[in-house]
Amino acid sequence: MDVETNENCCEKNQFTPPRFFQHVDLFKTFEAAKAIDQIKLINMINHLHFKGSPLFILLKHPVYQNSLLVKAHPEPCLGSQLTCRWDESYFQYKLKSHQPLCLVIIYNPFMIIAPFNLLHSYQCH
Repeated sequence: MDVETNENCCEKNQFTPPRFFQHVDLFKTFEAAKAIDQIKLINMINHLHFKGSPLFILLKHPVYQNSLLVKAHPEPCLGSQLTCRWDESYFQYKLKSHQPLCLVIIYNPFMIIAPFNLLHSYQCH
């Protein structure tokens, strides 16, 4: 998949509802995964912001244990803090009841999954 195909895919599905994430078993392979340097990760996120491309946030409902993968738009990273805004297609959903688990970044030819610490509560407006 090339960058243009990825961007076109995101544009076509701009207003689709969040979908349940069915591949949680991918996270069992983290022990064998290659780690990425934090500065390199920040540069990738800043590049996504510059291009206007989204990243994704994996959310989990604390009661039902459903996982959702939702699109978010990163703001420029300053230091090690990242601020994202939800894609406008998710404003009608109650995402606040879900707990964020990790970032999922599609940076061709790689898919990067990065855990994070939440500093502030997130809002959908």
